[in-house]
Amino acid sequence: MFDLSKQTTCMIKGIAVSLIVLSHITSGNRLLSGMGLSNVILLFILSGYGLTKRYGLSSKEAFFKQRILKLYIPYLIVALIDVLILVKLPFQTKILTLLCLDWKFSTDVSMWYIATLFLWYTLFGIVLKIKIKSIYKLGIVILAGLILKLQKIGLGGENTQRGSHICVPVPLLFHWEYC
Repeated sequence: MFDLSKQTTCMIKGIAVSLIVLSHITSGNRLLSGMGLSNVILLFILSGYGLTKRYGLSSKEAFFKQRILKLYIPYLIVALIDVLILVKLPFQTKILTLLCLDWKFSTDVSMWYIATLFLWYTLFGIVLKIKIKSIYKLGIVILAGLILKLQKIGLGGENTQRGSHICVPVPLLFHWEYC
């Protein structure tokens, strides 16, 4: 089994993010704009890998609190600026946005990736706490991913990204003993 260090995954993520940005900038160029989806998939796989690996090595409670806070606090700051200053929205949509549950992305469609990761972190945290055999936990996470794909939840704005988030639980297939 291969093992990637945090430094290695950060470097790969940095390259992937750069290529995603490049694909957005060059959206008219078929060759370069096509790099976006493959690098989004790579980011989701690496996020799932880090989630799985770190979960197996640390305190379970502290791990999920740290993951969610690390993701949610920056999101909340941007969302607050959006809903309070920049975008006029109904009160209910503002609340959904602040809770990371506005799947229409009424304020900023680019937040789909963060909202989807937040959803996966929450799902991992709930499922991995259940006291059942690891193989059943793996099955529940994969089934949940398929349901999310079929329900088109957390999918981003562009058709090319639809379903890419299903890659998040892939690393669990290789490290399910951590469950």
